[in-house]
Amino acid sequence: MRIREVLIISGVLALTACNSTKENNEEALAYDDSKLYCEYRSKLGTNIKKRVCLTAAQKRQQKEDNRNTQKILNNMRTGNTWSPASDNGG
Repeated sequence: MRIREVLIISGVLALTACNSTKENNEEALAYDDSKLYCEYRSKLGTNIKKRVCLTAAQKRQQKEDNRNTQKILNNMRTGNTWSPASDNGG
């Protein structure tokens, strides 16, 4: 009898957890943006690693900055004139 009660309760919890709204999704995104991701990195020229922590938003911004830098370097190599401002209508 006890197992049956546990199964019923976990089934109800699973169904209520699946109830998602736009508000819940926005709260989840905000929570994810504030989540910290830590890793150990060593600076160029040294083997000493330091712990570096970034929020999800900071990691996303860093990826975007790296993409823009890579585009600029690639275009410099090929002779094209591209800047991040030109992608934004500027």
